[in-house]
Amino acid sequence: MRIYTKLTILGLLVMFWTNMAQATLGLAREAYGVWDRTGFNSVAVYPFTRGQEMDVSWAEVHTARSNYNWTAIDSLLQFADDQNQVFTVKIGTVGSSGVGKSHPPWMFSAGVPSFIENPDIGFTYGYYLDPEFKIYYEEMVRAFAKHLRQDVASNLQDRIAFIRVDTGATGDEEPYENGDNVPLQYKISAAEWLDYREWAFEVHRQAFQEGPGPVIPLLFVHVEPGQYDDEWDWINNNVTGGMGVKYDGSTRGHHLSFSGDTPKAYKAIAEDSDAKLFSRSEMDQSYSLPFWQLNVRLNYYWCALEQLNAGMSIWDVTENALEDMSAGGYEESFTLFNLWAAELVPATARGGFCVFHKGLDSSDASMFPLADYGGGDFNKTNTNRYEAICASNAVNGAQMDSPYFATLLQVAQRKRATASEVGFNDSGWGIHAGNYDRFITQINPETTSIGRWRVRGTLTPSSHPYDRFARGFGSASSMMYFDVNDRLTPNPGQRIELSVVYLDEGTGDFALKYDAVGDSQKTAFTVTKTNSNTWKTNS
Repeated sequence: MRIYTKLTILGLLVMFWTNMAQATLGLAREAYGVWDRTGFNSVAVYPFTRGQEMDVSWAEVHTARSNYNWTAIDSLLQFADDQNQVFTVKIGTVGSSGVGKSHPPWMFSAGVPSFIENPDIGFTYGYYLDPEFKIYYEEMVRAFAKHLRQDVASNLQDRIAFIRVDTGATGDEEPYENGDNVPLQYKISAAEWLDYREWAFEVHRQAFQEGPGPVIPLLFVHVEPGQYDDEWDWINNNVTGGMGVKYDGSTRGHHLSFSGDTPKAYKAIAEDSDAKLFSRSEMDQSYSLPFWQLNVRLNYYWCALEQLNAGMSIWDVTENALEDMSAGGYEESFTLFNLWAAELVPATARGGFCVFHKGLDSSDASMFPLADYGGGDFNKTNTNRYEAICASNAVNGAQMDSPYFATLLQVAQRKRATASEVGFNDSGWGIHAGNYDRFITQINPETTSIGRWRVRGTLTPSSHPYDRFARGFGSASSMMYFDVNDRLTPNPGQRIELSVVYLDEGTGDFALKYDAVGDSQKTAFTVTKTNSNTWKTNS
């Protein structure tokens, strides 16, 4: 594709549609998209939700060695079936509240060593490495798998998308919530914990993917490639019945610190890959905190795109966030995520997209040499560097609303409670630098286009999401070029749809041209701008 213009275009989105076909994915296609993380919310109220999630604790379901209570799990599974949705459940070893704040107490009476981590916090642990502890844990996992794979009705089994594997405390995959409060005899080294986790992984693999009953995919926590390479290698070498990776904080916003790590590590293996792989990200209460409240609609939109660009499969959203999204009329971001989440295999995808974006990554010393961009140390606390990078792009709208905010890690950024300490920043540390795309790649974007920020001026709570980032032409004679994945169009001459989103600013015209059969510069359409200063779409 080639796009020609006599004037500047400030925003561009290209979408490309082919005939839909069934792809080879890590999950069933209908499982990809937005999920109800809290559970038991009606699809009539939230029609964009694809699945129901349940989080229960080991102590809740395993009330005595030979006594299991699956009632709550079965209830939500039936609810999902009634709504034509899919389902997942995790059994956490130690949860965050109530009876779940302890490993099953009956184990301690049976001789498993235990301790209370902190009387004020109240977490009660058994010793993970005790042989009896491991026996009881394995018995629970096998009983859980037997129930889902053999005991529930086949129509309910069909609803089970995957099972999440949790081995540590409160979903964070460490043995204890606060390691500083652990008695010396119960401390667990990193090597010992890795051995234990891999043992627990194998228990789940055998229980859910071998023997009688349907094979159930498994979602793992803290196995991301590039961060947990030993765990990643283990699941790749051993899990063959479908495996997933849980992502969390870095995908709960946009331009958070180190958010560029996720697409760097995951995008290439999620898209156009033969691996039966899937992923899960989440939305907690971040939407209610000061950063999101700068512009809720805009933050949801760019958060959705950051996840899609990285290849995320499931966006797991809390009940309060679902309510907020619907009340504010922001469903467009959930609809966008649902539209593209399963389109990961080009030969069978319904299309692709390229959304313009330029992130000014302060951690890139090659793009922004320290000698030229801010004195001081080369680290994320150097606010002079962020400001110097934005100053060099200020003519195109780049700026730092809160340099201090950029120096924080992503959890602190999301949870920052003081409105005066948050702001939109166009430079960050370890952020994604390029466009957000899927199977449509802009060729040489830095030499054929110019990054734009805050396209129509100061960002306010009512600014349009598209105002956040865009690209423009460098001159009236500029051209932008795009490469479309060849496997999207296996048949020459098949019908396609091309759409461009642009800011109708100024006058003049631009054309979209493509390489057609028999005409390498065929015009799809020409747009004449009318200076309405609104975002428009032409297809």
